[in-house]
Amino acid sequence: HETRIYPLPHTYVVKDLVPDLTQFYKQYKSIKPYLQRDTPSADGRENRQTPADRKKLDGLYECILCACCSTSCPSYWWNSEQYLGPAVLLQSYRWLADSRDEHKGERKAMLDNSMSLYRCHTILNCSRTCPKGLNPGKAIAEIKKSMAFV
Repeated sequence: HETRIYPLPHTYVVKDLVPDLTQFYKQYKSIKPYLQRDTPSADGRENRQTPADRKKLDGLYECILCACCSTSCPSYWWNSEQYLGPAVLLQSYRWLADSRDEHKGERKAMLDNSMSLYRCHTILNCSRTCPKGLNPGKAIAEIKKSMAFV
């Protein structure tokens, strides 16, 4: 049995198997992938959350940003300049779902346009190709649901 390895599809190949992921990481940076709070923590050190709130992050924080899901997505192939893609949207949902984050309104406002989020057509290549078994398609659906019921 012969194994073949190819670079990520629909990316500029810098050399051999190394793709140029500059745009991908620029989009990741745009979602501000860190905890945003205005209120100091109760003990001055940690922002605690309940075990149930912590459990909501399972399947979100494990993403290794390999871009397999984004580069398997036809919507991302055609609109990679504006559509954030499955990996970045999974990470965006990770912060929207975090009970400790206090900037959910700003995060949603950044996604509230025709391109950042709504180019997803639930083809779900993203969920099939994730090497960690994560489900970006479900995270995108959860964002869309939360945007619809604001």
